[in-house]
Formats: sequence, structure tokens, C-alpha cells
Amino acid sequence: MAYDTDVRDPKPAESCKHSTQQVMPEWMVWQKPEFRMGKRKDDTQSRKPKKKRDKAFDLWLKRGLHQMFDNVVNEPVPEELLKLIQEDREKQD
Repeated sequence: MAYDTDVRDPKPAESCKHSTQQVMPEWMVWQKPEFRMGKRKDDTQSRKPKKKRDKAFDLWLKRGLHQMFDNVVNEPVPEELLKLIQEDREKQD
């Protein structure tokens, strides 16, 4: 969803029937990183490259999860569930 970051815009997005942009609430604008006074702990961590140990753990976890759940994921979806999904879609239309 695209937001217009100009909070001074006096007309709300609801009044613009053809507009795809919404006006971002003021509290959301101040949450943006460029408006923060200090740095948060997770801001600096996300910029650091992953350590070799973290990459090894990620690989181990990925392999373990695949080993445990690939059989379940590859099973066909039951007909009853497909029927329920189709009925729900028809109700929404």
C-alpha cells in the first residue's frame, strides 16, 4: 500500500474516489527511520553481515525442517477442504 508522506494534506484519501494513494497518519510518519532521534538495537544488527555460525545454523534448520515436513507439504489437499474454500469464495462474490 502506497502512502503519501505529506501529513499536511488537508483532504483525506476517502474524499478522493479515484486516488490509489492514502495519506499516512502522522504517527506513522514519525516512525520512519529518518525521523528517529537515536538508533535502535535491531537497526544496527540488520546491517551487519551474518556470521558463519549463523549461516550454519540457518542451513541446519532449513534441512531439518525440510526433512520433517516435506512429506506433509507434498500431500494432496483433501477434497473436503477444497470444497470449503470454493464455497467461501462463492459467498464472497
